[in-house]
Amino acid sequence: MATTFIFAESLTDEGCVSLVIEQDNQVVQGCTERRFEDIRQLQSGTKTVVVLPATQFTFHSVQLPWLGDKKARAALPYALEDQLAQNVDELHFAFDRQYYSEGRYLVVVSDKTYLQDIIQRLKDKGIDFDALTVDWFALNPHEVCVLPEYSLIHSDHFRGALTQDLQGFLPKALEQKVYFFTDTPADLIPADALATNKESREWLAERLLHNKPFDLGQGALTHGSAKTSLKHWLIAAAAMVLLWVTSLIAVNWIKFQELNTKIAALDNQIAVIYRQFFPEAKQVISPRFRITQYLKSNQGTQEQPFFVLLNKLAAATKATTIEIEQVRFQNKTLQVSLSTNDFASLEALLNRLKSDKVAVKQNQASTVEDKVVSTLELTL
Repeated sequence: MATTFIFAESLTDEGCVSLVIEQDNQVVQGCTERRFEDIRQLQSGTKTVVVLPATQFTFHSVQLPWLGDKKARAALPYALEDQLAQNVDELHFAFDRQYYSEGRYLVVVSDKTYLQDIIQRLKDKGIDFDALTVDWFALNPHEVCVLPEYSLIHSDHFRGALTQDLQGFLPKALEQKVYFFTDTPADLIPADALATNKESREWLAERLLHNKPFDLGQGALTHGSAKTSLKHWLIAAAAMVLLWVTSLIAVNWIKFQELNTKIAALDNQIAVIYRQFFPEAKQVISPRFRITQYLKSNQGTQEQPFFVLLNKLAAATKATTIEIEQVRFQNKTLQVSLSTNDFASLEALLNRLKSDKVAVKQNQASTVEDKVVSTLELTL
């Protein structure tokens, strides 16, 4: 993906300097001042980085163990308080894990109002961006680059931006490399400087594209582009859907396990009852199938009266208060022990069975606790 670089030091009410560069350092749109309308068109389909001048920042090395974000934001301002001219409440402190080395934070400090003003001006012009960084991060250790207005320095003695006259007071490092550009004033070029044959902003953009990123948009100034926000919302939505699906699977799995437990308990109960009827059986099979096979083995291939009699008995007792207590089947005869409220109900049952072509033989009938208990033998 290509990256649009916007250089905030050139920011005016009409526009600012910008360029678009590919990941392989190929310049898509050259470095020039553009109106905000044109910049918005350039941004389409690219990542946008706003580059701020190092002259507005100070760079500090603070020795502290790595802390969580909240603790670090509370500790770092007070660790630097004696080195700062402004009240710490008026300053913005930025740091990054990638620049934490040998137990030391690299802390970038700037006036909070300055940063808020830049962000608001870009927002007012409809310029959305993904990151806010400083041109100094284009440097590698022991490098200096001479820009048209100031020099960027990354040495053991100093980190930041200086004018050419102040730069002379710094001790010269033996391994230090100094770069100058096509737009560097000739009178500012040191004798030992290396030519890049590029405009300074193009060189800075190429370096920033590949060096470790440093985003000032953190803490109270956390900022994300609309694309980034949408991405975060999509990730959050996907996470919620995943959580919902996981919960649904978990709930159904629990229900499935509970159902399996109940089925296993029922199987055990069926097995106990089944073996009472068929003690010689080695495994439990369908009771209906087993009964049918048993009846066929005892009665040949003739029509089985058991289910016929059972169906007729069920039809005769349907919608009544008759209670069936015991059912036995032997020699084509269905023996039924039942209880009714009175003798009239028993007589009505006998009549219904007879009308359904069932031969009924009443073996006994007696009264027990206000109930009529009787035993019937039913045949076809």
